[in-house]
Amino acid sequence: MSEIPQYITKSHKSKQLQKLINEALYILCKLGVPLEGMTQRRLERMAMAYFNYQLSVISYQYLLE
Repeated sequence: MSEIPQYITKSHKSKQLQKLINEALYILCKLGVPLEGMTQRRLERMAMAYFNYQLSVISYQYLLE
């Protein structure tokens, strides 16, 4: 796997959360979501929305079992 770019550089969040945010943004970028020109806060919010979506999918799949 290639090196994950550091989309979030100025944040007061923990290093672990910053790493997760950068990984989520990398996935979104690879899926074709344009990230250029967005503020750091907007990028963080996009990553958190992606996490919420993933969590809802996992929860729904769990309920179907």
